[in-house]
Amino acid sequence: MAFDLPIVRGRDLPQLVCDVVERDVPHCRPQDPVGVARNAAYDRGMDICPVIDSEGILLGLCTRISLHAHPSVAVELVMEPGPTTVRPSMPVKDAVKILERKKEHSLLVTTPDGKLIGSLNDRAVASARDGAQKGLST
Repeated sequence: MAFDLPIVRGRDLPQLVCDVVERDVPHCRPQDPVGVARNAAYDRGMDICPVIDSEGILLGLCTRISLHAHPSVAVELVMEPGPTTVRPSMPVKDAVKILERKKEHSLLVTTPDGKLIGSLNDRAVASARDGAQKGLST
């Protein structure tokens, strides 16, 4: 489950991050200019841009602050290394606690070897809650 492989599970397993992860997230490379990262993030309605290497391994994060650096500056000079991540196998309720404790709007989801899968954000969590509510009312 931590490597985001398909699983078969029982009905009593809580909703997992892999069930609600937003997989279409912006990303950039360390050598990209900040302007590229900013455009990638804003085009998807986000204010962060994960920084990955050629194999998709998460190296860092351009935050809403670093995305406002001069557009020609290399991402590697302004990114924050070692962002907080969660695994796809984590229960959503536990990931939400991390979001609340850190006062963040999103968490990056990676495999144990650091490959970026996507983002768990407020929209995904709200959608999961709405789906759970609808499931209870039908």
